[in-house]
Amino acid sequence: ALPISPGGKNIYPEEIESFFGNSPVISEILITGRKVSATDAGEEILAVVYADRERLKGFYPEAELTEDFLNRLVRQEISSVNKRLTTYQKISDYILRPEEFEKTASGKIKRFLYREYSKPKS
Repeated sequence: ALPISPGGKNIYPEEIESFFGNSPVISEILITGRKVSATDAGEEILAVVYADRERLKGFYPEAELTEDFLNRLVRQEISSVNKRLTTYQKISDYILRPEEFEKTASGKIKRFLYREYSKPKS
């Protein structure tokens, strides 16, 4: 099921994910809708992010790759992409994943395995 904006518009995750294709920070991204609350029909756009620390060392050799530093990089990247998205497509929150996503033989993320991210945050 496609995420639906509070205004009732369908949101196409692949369209948003494509903006991160050349990101030095975000190695893999899964865009999903997350219910704002159990009673609200609308969903916020959630990015589930895998940032490859080994790859990041190449881009930031002097930096200490702490959680804070990683979060700052991911926030900057999302903020930069959000400027190019329409209002209802903007990413409102993200979660960092410690490992890569499970993928199909053709290299696509197996979205159905990650439905738990769509549940309302508690």
